[in-house]
Amino acid sequence: MTISDCIQEAIDDGHIDKERGERAQQMWREMADRYQSAGYTRHQAETMAADDLKEALKREAGAKQHRYLATLSILRDRELEVSKLKPEQIKSHATEMIERLGHEERGLSRYFMGRIGQFLNEHHADLLGRISKPAQWMNILRELHGQATDDEAAKALAQSIHAAREEQRLMYNAQGGNIGKLDNWGLAHSHDRVKVSQVSFENWYGNLKRPDGTSRIDWTKIEDDLTGRPLQAEGGPEPSEALQRRFLQEIKDNIDYGKGSKEVVYGRNKGSGLSIENSRVLHFKSADDWIAYNKAFGTGTPFNALVSQMNSMSRRITEARMLSVNGDAGLDAVRQMLAKRVRDERLPSEISDSMEGNVQHAERMLKVLRPGVGPKGRFSRAAASFFATTREVMNAAFLDRSVIISSLSDTNLSRLGLQTLEMNPGNMLTTYGKLMAESLKGGGLTHEELLQQGWIGQALANPHVAMDRYNSEYPAHTVAKLLSNASMQIQGHLAHTDNIQMAIQHEIAGTWGAAADKTFDELAPRLRAEMQKHGITAGDWDTFRQPAGIYTAANGAKFLTPFWWRHAAEGAPDVIDRTFLKFQSFMEKWTEMGVPSRNLWVSGIFDPKAHGMTPGSLPYEFLKSAGMFKSVIGSMMVSQYRMAMAHPGGWSRVRFVADLAASNLMVGAMALQINDVLMGRDPQAMDPRTHPGFIAHAFIRGGALGPIGDVLSVGSSPWGGIAAYVAGPMPQASQDAYNLAFKASSLLAAWAMGGATSKQRSALLKEMAHLGMRYTPMGQTPLLAGGAAMDRLIWDQLWMALDPEAVKAMEKAARRRTKVYGDGEWWPSTSPLPTRLPDLD
Repeated sequence: MTISDCIQEAIDDGHIDKERGERAQQMWREMADRYQSAGYTRHQAETMAADDLKEALKREAGAKQHRYLATLSILRDRELEVSKLKPEQIKSHATEMIERLGHEERGLSRYFMGRIGQFLNEHHADLLGRISKPAQWMNILRELHGQATDDEAAKALAQSIHAAREEQRLMYNAQGGNIGKLDNWGLAHSHDRVKVSQVSFENWYGNLKRPDGTSRIDWTKIEDDLTGRPLQAEGGPEPSEALQRRFLQEIKDNIDYGKGSKEVVYGRNKGSGLSIENSRVLHFKSADDWIAYNKAFGTGTPFNALVSQMNSMSRRITEARMLSVNGDAGLDAVRQMLAKRVRDERLPSEISDSMEGNVQHAERMLKVLRPGVGPKGRFSRAAASFFATTREVMNAAFLDRSVIISSLSDTNLSRLGLQTLEMNPGNMLTTYGKLMAESLKGGGLTHEELLQQGWIGQALANPHVAMDRYNSEYPAHTVAKLLSNASMQIQGHLAHTDNIQMAIQHEIAGTWGAAADKTFDELAPRLRAEMQKHGITAGDWDTFRQPAGIYTAANGAKFLTPFWWRHAAEGAPDVIDRTFLKFQSFMEKWTEMGVPSRNLWVSGIFDPKAHGMTPGSLPYEFLKSAGMFKSVIGSMMVSQYRMAMAHPGGWSRVRFVADLAASNLMVGAMALQINDVLMGRDPQAMDPRTHPGFIAHAFIRGGALGPIGDVLSVGSSPWGGIAAYVAGPMPQASQDAYNLAFKASSLLAAWAMGGATSKQRSALLKEMAHLGMRYTPMGQTPLLAGGAAMDRLIWDQLWMALDPEAVKAMEKAARRRTKVYGDGEWWPSTSPLPTRLPDLD
């Protein structure tokens, strides 16, 4: 009588639930089959499988209990939060909670990048995507895979990475996760589904073998889902060929058809956020084996794999802390808590309706935080890659002067934000200036003191961080990504974004450090009010301001930097983590206010991921185009509104709005004048008596509303008119491509018919010149005199060579600009060289 028969009797007698019993029987049969395929007799296999089944069920029960108790604790915290809400706060609690989750994720990700800051400072991508010190980087990869090298520096850096990842594992497990400890596990792998699905199993399996026929896979680091033991014992033989094939066939099927294509409940926890616990991943014996497979069937680079995996873990940790390891279920539990509170207290139905809509928006925001759903099918994957690549090229073409307006508006907003918190913006500006000067000297994006406190320039880990402020993309072609990154880096936008963010957080840390001897009630009123709104209590402040956690600089200045504080402070681990995340997420919130990026609340409206759309589908691509460059504008508006509301009383808000309007006007005016000079024109006339339109144009242009300013003032944007702005640049690009194809076909048709082709050839070349001027990546970068050099030396010359009427058209346009804006040209459109210096009087 087998254990399966015993289980069946228990099912028949009603002692075991039928579903659970049948699941145990299925587990036992597969275990027995696996042992038999390894060479054991059927009787031996069934006996061994029975022992393994008992251990597997015990292990699973322990993991479930751990997760259940952690989830109860987390949801009790959420229930306590809901019970303390004022009736009006119930309406927006869900989205505020997810925004807080987003800020905690940014803070934790920034913290862990700081934990490997020395590595990032020495090894990061250049303009061409090449990692600095490549030989040592390879040694670090080998050390990560457990391969000993003679490079002590590489070993130390690898150990710092191991330590950071182990810290992440423990933080996740503390929230109910169940990731086992695994030494020297190398890098996480991301398979290219298209490449894998296009080859046979035999071809794919062959790439997992070394030239000598041994496996590239380290079976000692792959845990058997069924037995809980490694598939290969240390020092023992590799699994049988049959077992390897069986295991890897399932891996390939999961890649080809999706993990949900075969329902395997046992050994695989269900729910969002739990897939990371699945041990069925490929572990490689060496860095060289990892790289060999990655070249054939992987996505990205080893550097990207390392950073992406750590950032992914930061997201999972913060989601688990806020909502439990099953985030969707946690958010639904919060919805039920809010609904029960409304019903128990008989609150107005308007609050209930607003709350339900708010929870739905919170669900969309949570989708934005997550990686999203990939394209369905080969055509969709190809379409998604094509459109993403096109948008990246457009980013490089249309945002090649974005630093002009962003540096001015970010500085202004950061000043207003710190003033709102009753802090000193002058200190921030001084720190920002020093960091920018160091960046221009090529000394890196952060200086030694900030590095000691745990700060690191985010661009070192993610060169796309500046572009992500405007647009986040499905993986595009490498060349297109390099172009858009280079556009941001060459014009200084990358350094600006990093440095001003660090300067803001440095000032907040300095303000807290200077106030460490004060009680919570003695803090500046607006700062205290905003901290309370963020969930920081007097008890949290007392924990945070303990002397052990204060960083003292060389000049005696004191800083309460959460990164430094987390390791220097004393206390229970859960209290340390909770306090750290509260204060660091507060910093992230106000950093975003000063340097608007893709605000999570705004992204819940514009991001196609929020609506469950898949890349490559028509709705996704249309909404993605329509949302290009708009998220930062929406974030800007949200930041300004929230700053205003942080001021108590009507007169205080009026003063803030007046300051905002005046400073935005100044920002817009400076941006207009700098832009005109860089485009080969004199500054515009600003006298309101003769040119009243300047003030209106400058006001609209200010505050990062550059594209809207173009549309409202002159009826067009760099990629078309008002309709084109609303739909985004993709439809206009499609129209331009159609025009180009139509004129090319007209030329071919005329040639085929033996007629004259000069007219058609001229029209085609003029169209090509027009498109070159519009879509050349970095064609307007400040390094090329803001576009004047590119336009005058290439596109204007080409236009004049192709069109006899071009000179008249250029001169007419110049006279019209002088009449409307009062500015001439220091580098005339018809001249290959400047004729004078700009008139700055």
